[in-house]
Amino acid sequence: MKKIGIISSFDVLCGNATYANAIVEGVSKKIDVMKIPISRSIQKRKNEKAIKEVIESAKSCDAINIQLELTLFGATPRLAVKFIKRILKSNKKKSITIHRIEPQPENIIKSIYQNIKSYGISCIFKTILQNHIKSIIYKSYKEIIITASKDNTIFIVHTKRESNRIKEICEKAKVIIHPILWPEDYEHDKKVSIKNIFKNK
Repeated sequence: MKKIGIISSFDVLCGNATYANAIVEGVSKKIDVMKIPISRSIQKRKNEKAIKEVIESAKSCDAINIQLELTLFGATPRLAVKFIKRILKSNKKKSITIHRIEPQPENIIKSIYQNIKSYGISCIFKTILQNHIKSIIYKSYKEIIITASKDNTIFIVHTKRESNRIKEICEKAKVIIHPILWPEDYEHDKKVSIKNIFKNK
């Protein structure tokens, strides 16, 4: 039986961890699934020992799925990107589930102008800071998407919006839209078999 590794933060009470746990529970009836948890120590600082444990677990699987939420993979976006790239190199068959992609931020001058009209001149510093943070997050996801696409990684998203955002970054990216809920009348790619083996609770 093929072994699939699901990489997420299983021990943290968050939407990503809850979703990943539900997937493992559902698909484990049909395939061998290995939970590969991201240690909280990786989220707070660079813990090389914990990182290597994740890499070795990923290598032992026939395929891996990364439940991607940037903050789960490193104390900073830069560390998270480096870690994810190492995971991608660890296995030939991989997919990345992205629950939400931060859009490219608006031009900073435009953002400042619009916010001054709404909130006054006192919002300038806050607007600059928010734009800077959004830009870093966007560039981090962009780097991951481009790197993964070059290596034939499949992206799984829940909405057409997220699919479009990936395609804007990399037109040739392989993207599957798979909703969190599976209504019977939903038109979907018949190649996706998760619907038949996963029961949403």
